Amino acid sequence: IAAPITTVEKPASQSYTVIAFFETENKESKQNLSPLYEMSVDAEAHVAIRMVATNPEVPDVKAFIKNNRGDLRFPVHFDDNANAQRAFGVKGVPVVYILKKESEVIFKHVGLITADVKKKMLVAVGYQ
Repeated sequence: IAAPITTVEKPASQSYTVIAFFETENKESKQNLSPLYEMSVDAEAHVAIRMVATNPEVPDVKAFIKNNRGDLRFPVHFDDNANAQRAFGVKGVPVVYILKKESEVIFKHVGLITADVKKKMLVAVGYQ
């Protein structure tokens, strides 16, 4: 598990960051892993994806990472003090934000990432 998220971290070449807040026992959070992975492949050159666990228990997050290795190909941060959740105004999970390089939120979606939502996400980062 990566250190608690305090800033948006991304390689200089990537113009956008997707931040996905999730809870390990939330069904939609688990279902969102595949479309997030697909987006990371489709837009790899321009998009960095970061997952933020809202669980209060580190062992739960570690087990989630171990059990979902196939679709979980990006860093997972543990928001142990809920600082990131407060900063983004997270009221429930799953929720996904897309930020421009300057950390400006340009897209927000709460809930399951459907094919239509994934398409909107790709359009937000300049694809399709």
